Amino acid sequence: MPSNRVKLYLLVAGLFDQPEEACADFHFSLIAKLLQSLPVQSSCRQPLEALERDVVENAFPADVLEAEYQRLFAPGGLVSPACTSWLDLSAAEAVRHLMARYGVGGETSPDLIGELEFMAYLIAEDASTRALQHHFLQSHLGRWIPYFSQAVRFAAHLPRYRMAAELLERLVQEEISLLNAQAGECPVPSQDHLRAA
Repeated sequence: MPSNRVKLYLLVAGLFDQPEEACADFHFSLIAKLLQSLPVQSSCRQPLEALERDVVENAFPADVLEAEYQRLFAPGGLVSPACTSWLDLSAAEAVRHLMARYGVGGETSPDLIGELEFMAYLIAEDASTRALQHHFLQSHLGRWIPYFSQAVRFAAHLPRYRMAAELLERLVQEEISLLNAQAGECPVPSQDHLRAA
């Protein structure tokens, strides 16, 4: 269902955005709605349930979440949310041009949040953008998100970011499988644009 797909991308974008106390209620509401409407077999359910518990328990005050966010994702942090840190520059530039054609982005390469919001936009326009969704996942998000997610799970001290990374990775894998099944393709994205270490 497209509305669940849009909500999942927007939720994950919000979870990786700079934390604000006002967002916790929104995240909890969105998680609750998704858990009511997602199919039982969805691979996203388990991390959503864990995130729901984490948000309800509110185990970490806003200043602790903010410090963890800064440690992980701020400029010079442990895990870069920019695709240019994970892919070669030609792949990042291609995405910047693609998003600019839809009036999204600007002079710099988009970051994780911008790319997830762009994917939500494409899904909202589902009938006319299905091929573009498939292309964007196969040629871009599917290539760097597994590495980003693994790095977050390794570096994060707080469980919220580890769970958000797991949800992000499962979402991208589930989306690739869904769109590949509709297109009749195999589910493994190419890795030829990864940056050389």
